[in-house]
Amino acid sequence: MEPWNNWYHCTGNTYGTWLPGDPRGWRARHHRLHVEGDYKNPPTPGEHAALHERSRSKLTRQPVYLGSRAQAIACDAIVEKLSEKAVEIGAVAVDDHHLHVVGRFMDRNPRRWIGLAKKNSAWAVREADLAPRGGIWAVRAQCLPIADEVHWRTAVAYVLRHGERGAAVWSPDHA
Repeated sequence: MEPWNNWYHCTGNTYGTWLPGDPRGWRARHHRLHVEGDYKNPPTPGEHAALHERSRSKLTRQPVYLGSRAQAIACDAIVEKLSEKAVEIGAVAVDDHHLHVVGRFMDRNPRRWIGLAKKNSAWAVREADLAPRGGIWAVRAQCLPIADEVHWRTAVAYVLRHGERGAAVWSPDHA
């Protein structure tokens, strides 16, 4: 699908917090394995327990969960890097285990810029001595194109609602 005006909704997780076999639901990379359910309608309990345990055993360190101060630093660093790269931002949210960005990526290569923003935020959180060695983010981000203005408004509202649950949020209206 072509993005409306080059807008995307990008999400990412902290290291080790959403693994293959997760009981909340999950997706295999490139959908190589069909998995029933998702986070709203999770798979049958225990259905992928062996895979989840194997995934956990392959972690090289503990999963990363961000405290509220680290969330705020990461959110600010993401906004700073994306703004520096001339990405127009609709909304950003960072909670204890994931991030959301609604952004306008003129080159239609959002994963590149989200990767740089994640790197910048990990460095900032590490500089504040609030993150373990090895980084805070899992590899890759999922970037879905925004279909139209209604979808854009819905995505921005969804991202900003994370603030009601304690996430650090940013939008041009709240800057």
